[in-house]
Amino acid sequence: MDKADLIEKAGRLLVVGFPGKMVTEDVKRLIHDYRVGQFILFGRNVGLPEELAELNANLQEEARLAGHQQPLLICIDQENGIVRRLKDPATAFPGAMGLGAANDLDLAKRIGFATGKELKEVGVNWNLAPVVDVNNNPKNPVINVRSFGESPTKVSELAVAWLKGCQDAGVATTLKHFPGHGDTQVDSHLDLPTIKHSLNRLFEVELIPFITGIKNGVDTIMSAHIYFSALETREGVPATLSRHILTGLLRERLGFDGVITTDCLEMKAIANTVGVANGAVEAIKAGADLAMISHTYEYQVNAIKKLVEALEQQTLSLEQVLQSNKRIEALKNKYSSWEQATQSVTNIQALYAEHKALAEESYRKSVTIIPNKENSENIRHLDPSKKVLAVYSGNHGFLQVEEQNRPSIIKELINVYPADLDCYEVKFDQHHDDFLEKKVKDYDDIIVINGHHDERFQSFISPIVSTGKAVVLALRNPYEIRHFKDARYYVCVYDDQAAAIKEGLNAIYGVGKSEGKLPITIESNYFIK
Repeated sequence: MDKADLIEKAGRLLVVGFPGKMVTEDVKRLIHDYRVGQFILFGRNVGLPEELAELNANLQEEARLAGHQQPLLICIDQENGIVRRLKDPATAFPGAMGLGAANDLDLAKRIGFATGKELKEVGVNWNLAPVVDVNNNPKNPVINVRSFGESPTKVSELAVAWLKGCQDAGVATTLKHFPGHGDTQVDSHLDLPTIKHSLNRLFEVELIPFITGIKNGVDTIMSAHIYFSALETREGVPATLSRHILTGLLRERLGFDGVITTDCLEMKAIANTVGVANGAVEAIKAGADLAMISHTYEYQVNAIKKLVEALEQQTLSLEQVLQSNKRIEALKNKYSSWEQATQSVTNIQALYAEHKALAEESYRKSVTIIPNKENSENIRHLDPSKKVLAVYSGNHGFLQVEEQNRPSIIKELINVYPADLDCYEVKFDQHHDDFLEKKVKDYDDIIVINGHHDERFQSFISPIVSTGKAVVLALRNPYEIRHFKDARYYVCVYDDQAAAIKEGLNAIYGVGKSEGKLPITIESNYFIK
């Protein structure tokens, strides 16, 4: 096999990303010269829906001109909730934990289908969702509300319903992050987490959703950059680089015959250890079919060269690479065609209108009201005639997986409600010493809106909550309500999209019915379970 053939085989093993909303010269080289067959999109690539459809059609046309036998796989992280690459005017749906609170399999399937339809309409044929990590660690910094909850059975059922809906819309699905990222306190974007659970425990909790998803025809599985001491004998080697895990466990023991992809190899758990290009080679050796390098052109090209070198030196099995190529071809046959791929005309606006009612229904069903044990009868809706104070933090935190910090929209949303309402944004570059005595006593009711983990905000707001006047509205992290034991009651909405905040405020003001149930346990002696 000559070098051109080896480049062809190696290039097919990469998923790559690129900056901007145009097909760049680097992208053309990756498609033409390095034969890359998969691309990942982020918020940086996403403009208006019509622009995105045109970008994807242009990518596909470039592949056709380069002589690719099949269209590109174009993937994106459209989990919904806090990880949502298609922004407005795309439909905002609840993320996994919101659906866990609603606990409605039909609803989950309909949202999976609607999400897939909106992706397919703009030329995306592969969704890097759903997350099936079982979130049983309240301190998990990166999964949290991206999980359906803490019950392996419920996570499995909801994930299968969601993925079948997405597949029915013609979009491939992904279970992530194998063999489980739910019980970590470290973000693998930033460092290498370790999980020390026994093999029995992993089969009782973390692996159940993956096993269920495999039985129900999931298309791809994404590996986690996590060291599992019970599964890998070499200390510090993450699942992504472990043949024991990707081949021994996932392929041979669990019987998965679909496509295995890595998470991005530029995450620091890989980049700061074995390195990006070497990581690509080691991941493919371990049993991955696709190595994902989401950002840097130089890393992408270097990885292909390293893969070709490994094939030439026979340190990487050509037979294994050919098997990976076949799995990728089969996935493309199922979810792509040249006729669909090169069309940029989109009817997306009609879909947004069609999905509006579904989005409203899903957010309404996810809203969860939690009584305070000491004051369980005090779920009194706020009276619009009373004087109300809304307090929230101006420091809107975000995770690296979200890509960007969004401006707060709380004031704009809350002012829709009573006329006699004041908003107070806590900014920690300002002094608030006189806030309690001059402000709080003047109000009948207080709404504390807790957007994310911030110990300064918790410390500042605790005396306000202790007055007994406050209702706490938890947006992104339901576990945070345990810090506010004196609240009258608590409302959780599981993300900070405008639709989620609106339904949370509706619950506080008694507009509509809140149906959600906590899909996790919040350890405290002051909640009614």
